[in-house]
Amino acid sequence: MNLFISITKCVKLACIAIMASLLAFSCTEDTIKPDVFGSLSGQVLIEGTSIPVADAIVSTNPPTSQVLTDATGRFVFDEIETGTYAIRAEKTGLSSASETVTIVEDKESAVIISMSEKTVENTPPTAPEAIQPLSGATNLGTTILLKWTSTDADEDTLSFDVYTYHSAQGAGLLVAEGITDTTFQLTNVKYGTTCFWQVVANDGENEPVFSEVWGFTTQDFPAHPFVFAKIANGKFDVFAAQNANVNTPIYQLSNLPGSSFRPRISPLGDKVAFLNNNFINTQIYVMKRDGTDPELVPTTVPIDGSDMFQLDFCWSPDGTKLLFMNKNRLYKTNLDGSGLALFAELPVGEEFVEVDWAPVTNKIAARTVGNQPYIGKILLYSESGTLEQTLVADLPGNIGGPAFSVDGSSILYTHDIDGLETSDGRQLNAHIFLKNIASGTTTDLSVDKPAGFNDLDPKFSPNGAQVIFVETSNAPNSPKNISLMNGMGQGRLTMFQNAEMPDWK
Repeated sequence: MNLFISITKCVKLACIAIMASLLAFSCTEDTIKPDVFGSLSGQVLIEGTSIPVADAIVSTNPPTSQVLTDATGRFVFDEIETGTYAIRAEKTGLSSASETVTIVEDKESAVIISMSEKTVENTPPTAPEAIQPLSGATNLGTTILLKWTSTDADEDTLSFDVYTYHSAQGAGLLVAEGITDTTFQLTNVKYGTTCFWQVVANDGENEPVFSEVWGFTTQDFPAHPFVFAKIANGKFDVFAAQNANVNTPIYQLSNLPGSSFRPRISPLGDKVAFLNNNFINTQIYVMKRDGTDPELVPTTVPIDGSDMFQLDFCWSPDGTKLLFMNKNRLYKTNLDGSGLALFAELPVGEEFVEVDWAPVTNKIAARTVGNQPYIGKILLYSESGTLEQTLVADLPGNIGGPAFSVDGSSILYTHDIDGLETSDGRQLNAHIFLKNIASGTTTDLSVDKPAGFNDLDPKFSPNGAQVIFVETSNAPNSPKNISLMNGMGQGRLTMFQNAEMPDWK
């Protein structure tokens, strides 16, 4: 009977299997792929003999599990994810040894590892021991300082490798390599997940010494009422934030290839839809509010327009459908891509750019653009797609919006009151306006806007008492900041710097 000491299991490699794209992940990512496993058996012998080595520690690199050999030197890994591993054997008094083996799906691989007596009197470092967080720690944040200790009797200079992974079987992710500090800070760890970590000590003389595998659990996803797009690592990603406090970290929700942008929170607040341009056509995705389980909305007609970063789709009031544009047409679709239906159509030469769906009145407001960015209007449709009226006629200069008030009685829109009309769409003095649909009364909310700036992309707060919007200099390629003001346009507050496309729920 084999003698085993199972230390732990490690992480599932995961990916979103969409158009053959594979994503590697750690504790900071949460994607899914089918599990593929094999098994491994082996024996540890004294080099050049058939003498078994009992009680040798056998481990894998990348890390999965650790076991002890039995009295005959044999060991078994019953279930190990497919891939190539270095299988290492260690025992006091013997030099560590390793062999490379490839695990094949539903097959048992075999290996023999030969160990020899040590000829160099150099003591390996002690196995690293965790100082913080202690194994089993719970309710941790998403930024975690890992701290450990290890000593070397020969006073050799030690370096460390740090791995993180989940509790399921699989290879870990090397997050730090060859560092000399005994601390390492993990950032952007997923909320509500159990994460494991392991430290490997190297003294340059002996085989690396692996620590135990320690685990901790992060706190559940807290309320993050704000979502927005922000450039990180050269592309847009979707982020969430709790408030405007600079000491409160923002949290990255999306982690797909390509840019992810234009986040829109569902009416129930449990999902976030967003656009992603990793494909030939920009696609709509829907993920959980904490960023997990991103799923493609597989429509046969993609969202499309002359300027993808201007497009703005919306949710139906009950959260079961999405309304989006493909050039001069608006379409409705279910979240699974079924039920695709034409909602409205413009003459050739015009395009839909932005759209919003009122939660109370069930009206739809949509902005159109002509063959120049400054030619446009905002139209009001019934739930059935019947054009009811023009809310904002074509004005000198660019317009933007619309966004409904909570009760659907008014819309927010923007207008460059300086009336600049250029083919690149530049604006000089864009103001936010509040228009009452029934009376037609229009109120300028940009009363405190600084000169030389544009107010863009306004959205109401969940209670309708405030307005969140983008404030940016009118100089080309200027940074964008998300700001907040009250319903009268007063009390401006910068919320998030270098961020845009906000939503709030």
